[in-house]
This record gives sequence, structure tokens and C-alpha cells, in this order.
Amino acid sequence: MPLTGPSFRETRVWRAADDGHFYIFECFERLSEGGFICPYASVHRNWNFMSQHIEDVQLRHKVFTELSNPHAKVYTTLEEAIDNFDLSQAYAG
Repeated sequence: MPLTGPSFRETRVWRAADDGHFYIFECFERLSEGGFICPYASVHRNWNFMSQHIEDVQLRHKVFTELSNPHAKVYTTLEEAIDNFDLSQAYAG
């Protein structure tokens, strides 16, 4: 059975904040059309989380729901996608 629809490359970006928190941005590059989408981020205080990170079913559902949205904002660069993510929407893990 042939696969249909656009293809994406996942990039997970970790970024530290000055207040001791760190963010994990789930970003996707649109392979055929170009551009980046950053539909999800989580914020954490405990750095031990890095070694314990487990894929979250809810996160995957949210991410792929957003990716399939034809109105999703697509940015030219990965940095631009992350910079435009509303940090108030970051999941507190």
C-alpha cells in the first residue's frame, strides 16, 4: 500500500532559560514543500528528565493533529518556528 500525504522530518530542540527551566520544542520540517512547524513544546525544571524522557501518546496526537491542519503557520527556518512558539502553551512536565 503506497503512503500518501506530506512527509516531515522531526527535530527535537532543547533550549535552556536563564531561570533554570529548559524547554523541549517538537519541530517538523516539511520535506516536499519546505519550511518548519513548531506545534508543541514542554517546559521542565528537573534536568534529570533528559535521561528519563519517554514518548508521550498525548503529545504525538497533538503534534500530528497540528501538522495535518492546513492553516498551521509554517516558518522558513527552525529558529523562526521556535521563536514564534507561544511559551504559555508549553506543557509543564
